Amino acid sequence: MNRPPASRAVPVRRNGSRKGGNSVRGWRRVHRWIGLALALVLLIIAVTGILLNHAAELRLQRTRLGGPIAALYVEPPARPPRAARLDDGRWVVWIDGHLYRQGREMQGRLDSLVGAVETPDGFAVAGAHALLLFDDAGRLVERLGEESLPGPIARIGRDREGRLLILSQGRVRRADAVMLDWQDVGPAQGMRGNGMRWSRADEEMPTMVRKRALAARSGAGVSLSRLLIDLHTGRIFGRLGRWAGDLAAIGLILLALTGIVTWAKTRRARRERRAENGHRPSVARQ
Repeated sequence: MNRPPASRAVPVRRNGSRKGGNSVRGWRRVHRWIGLALALVLLIIAVTGILLNHAAELRLQRTRLGGPIAALYVEPPARPPRAARLDDGRWVVWIDGHLYRQGREMQGRLDSLVGAVETPDGFAVAGAHALLLFDDAGRLVERLGEESLPGPIARIGRDREGRLLILSQGRVRRADAVMLDWQDVGPAQGMRGNGMRWSRADEEMPTMVRKRALAARSGAGVSLSRLLIDLHTGRIFGRLGRWAGDLAAIGLILLALTGIVTWAKTRRARRERRAENGHRPSVARQ
């Protein structure tokens, strides 16, 4: 006598299990995208952190960087640089009160640059309210302030004998040999004659002269340790870097939270599947 074929139990799927699986996949997808978005930032933080942890052994503080990297640490000039050309072809460059010549910073400060001329013992650089005297090597010899001048300086020049001239309050004044007295030569209308030569300072200068002065302004460069610290904290990018750091921190919080939620939902889904396997109703298939 033939027996009917044994019935085979077919599991009945529950909608709750399917919904739980979709939820876990959604959280995993969010977790994955947050991780990918933070990957570069976390890589920079990790690498710079390891290097800074061994800064002494790697001598990062002694390694100096210049050029465009050092320029990132120098504020741009508040006012456009100005320059005056000496008779020997050298330039004196003024940047925010500092003076530079042949790519080196000079002693002395001026609130502005009126001009620069050669003198028998070196050269003189004039601002509106002070006059600086240098020797041939570019060392500061003397500074004449407002108390030693007949008034604000509008122009600086020299006569045919090489004596220093200034234009002040509409009058041409000539200095004596020791710069203690200023003789009134005449009105400004006659400043172009009698062998007088006048200096002019403006924003026009050779590109290389400007670049050398700006490079000197940046100083000895920046240490590799400082660069890595600023990369690690995001300060090298200014305000944008601080915002990026805040967003990265928020992203890490979200990454941790989505990881915990994904783990919890995955664990719950596994428990539900085990429970279904233990108490699942079956439908006999003929």
